[in-house]
Amino acid sequence: MSIYITGDTHGGIDEAKLYSRYFKDSKKCTKEDYLIILGDWGYVFEYNPSDIESDEKFLTVEKLHLRNKLVSERKLLNYMFTNKKYTTLVVLGNHENYDRIKKFPVVDKFEGKVRKINDSVFILMRGEIYTIDGYKFFTFGGAESMDKAFRQEGISWWREEECTPEQEEYAFENLEKHGNEVDFILTHTCSVSTLNELFQMNYIYSRQYDAQNKFLEKVKQEVDYKYWFFGHMHKDCRINEKEFLVFNKVLKLDDIENEDKENPYKRFSFSDRM
Repeated sequence: MSIYITGDTHGGIDEAKLYSRYFKDSKKCTKEDYLIILGDWGYVFEYNPSDIESDEKFLTVEKLHLRNKLVSERKLLNYMFTNKKYTTLVVLGNHENYDRIKKFPVVDKFEGKVRKINDSVFILMRGEIYTIDGYKFFTFGGAESMDKAFRQEGISWWREEECTPEQEEYAFENLEKHGNEVDFILTHTCSVSTLNELFQMNYIYSRQYDAQNKFLEKVKQEVDYKYWFFGHMHKDCRINEKEFLVFNKVLKLDDIENEDKENPYKRFSFSDRM
């Protein structure tokens, strides 16, 4: 079993990193191998007036342009994920259609709750702790959209992108059950202190904090973990000993652990290594 981690895909706009000529290991993967997307997945995004997630129902949508969008989207989902040899796990971002995603069933998997898109694609939910290949993963998706003023609620923007106090409380209760210790943290955005570090590195140009950043700062201060992976910033960089900002690279978890054992940590750009 292998676990791979990559950043935002935006419903096909940034999917090239998953083509087999770049993600070479995909050719030898099985369904027991996992690809994790760190938010802004976007393959269930188009407005769906049918209110039912099925290929047959999409074909009954009266407006031709909507029907074509939904059919094309489903074909792309099948091509990029459903029909692949590996299993895809998705941490949700801010650019997701939460109205549609919440219609998919919640099932038990990896000792936690997930939303099942199909047998090959699962949504990792906020505040859950999953056991995969003996590792504990804490997941907490979402972020505030900086461009929400230019988007339409219920069509291209959803309030559910931001966490709620109830979700924060559930997350901390769950973490406490595990002794506030996990192996890996998977999120879409990052903590306040990490934003500050990225700003100092000139990787981002604004330090505007949202509720999610503040919540994740509490997580960072209270939870013991090996590594933290997040996306959202459209950059690739190892920020410090524990934190990875991921966008265009596909990282293999075992490779990171093995390299850290062999070589002392140094900050690096993914363009130079891995």
